[in-house]
Amino acid sequence: MEFGENLDWTCANCPNTKAEDISQYTLSLFEIRRLRAAGYPYQKNDLTLEQWEDLGMMEDMIMKCGKTVNRKW
Repeated sequence: MEFGENLDWTCANCPNTKAEDISQYTLSLFEIRRLRAAGYPYQKNDLTLEQWEDLGMMEDMIMKCGKTVNRKW
């Protein structure tokens, strides 16, 4: 799978990366994602536009990775 412009994000979130190597910002996006999945009622102004965009990019990448993994089975 080719990630192109998302290579930095992909490398930063590789399972071979140590937790301490992941930025606090990226960790905060994962926390937001977990809270949303659990039903936390985020409203449109609870996050900055940049956070919403980054969260959307994260979701896109996770979905693409999941589809790739599922095809292998």
